[in-house]
Amino acid sequence: MAIIERRTFYGKVGAGTELVHAIRDEFEAMRTAGVDVQYRILTDYLSGRSDRVIYEIETDSVGALEEMMERAGAAESVRDSLARLEIILRDTITHAEVELLRVQD
Repeated sequence: MAIIERRTFYGKVGAGTELVHAIRDEFEAMRTAGVDVQYRILTDYLSGRSDRVIYEIETDSVGALEEMMERAGAAESVRDSLARLEIILRDTITHAEVELLRVQD
């Protein structure tokens, strides 16, 4: 049964585009390091809290998600990219939420 990790960032006004680029860079660093990550990035700048940026990762199980994160964390390039992302997040978001959702087929 598939699992979706959904992480929602609530950015300061005008920060959405910077967040999207930073998140995309992190996932591309994972792919370059050989980690097969299926993701999508969603944005909502016009309703609710501004600027909302969401990413979703889909894996086969929670165990597969944990394994993927461990492999990503072992790659120096991914750790460097994550450090840059964390700095950007500290400067651009007000808060974030995380959900682990089970896909019901």
